[in-house]
Amino acid sequence: MDNAAAETMKFVDNYFKEPLVCGLIRGRHKMPNHVSFFVFESDIPQANICDSAYFDAVCTAFLDKHSPSAVSVYVTGFTPALLALIKACSARGIGLTAYNYDRESKKFWKQEVL
Repeated sequence: MDNAAAETMKFVDNYFKEPLVCGLIRGRHKMPNHVSFFVFESDIPQANICDSAYFDAVCTAFLDKHSPSAVSVYVTGFTPALLALIKACSARGIGLTAYNYDRESKKFWKQEVL
């Protein structure tokens, strides 16, 4: 099978999949029980706090590993990490929905992003 055919099959397979549900950063906030994947598997190392290339690389590796057609992410409030995920999803044509935490209601609310 040539590269173009393989990419087409990957697109078709992913098109019919459910969105990948994940948290943005493991350990920053309590997540719903059904969240088992995280874009960032641990808190951001201090050395990388201002390193946009680090955020881009982690998000790209996460999307390459899981090959989702869409992502539903529970946001943990660290803007540079979220922006890198938005950028990576946009570049790949991957749908993105953010679930943002409301401190008053103690619930997440849905926001369609891409």
